[in-house]
Amino acid sequence: TDFRALVDRVTTASGQTAESAARSCHVDVIAHSNGGVISSVYLRRDAAHARERVHRYVSTGAPYLGADQA
Repeated sequence: TDFRALVDRVTTASGQTAESAARSCHVDVIAHSNGGVISSVYLRRDAAHARERVHRYVSTGAPYLGADQA
């Protein structure tokens, strides 16, 4: 199932548009490995946007300094 279609169905049932629902929510981001690297780039690159939407950020096992063997 396409997650965007699911979001549309949930927000339509609640009387909100997907865009207004996305603006009003705060999320906790838990990232592992390269997901930690990617999410930290998002948090730094678009800090104002992230401050409005990300409540907590937890990263574990992220290779921020690279890997010994690639």
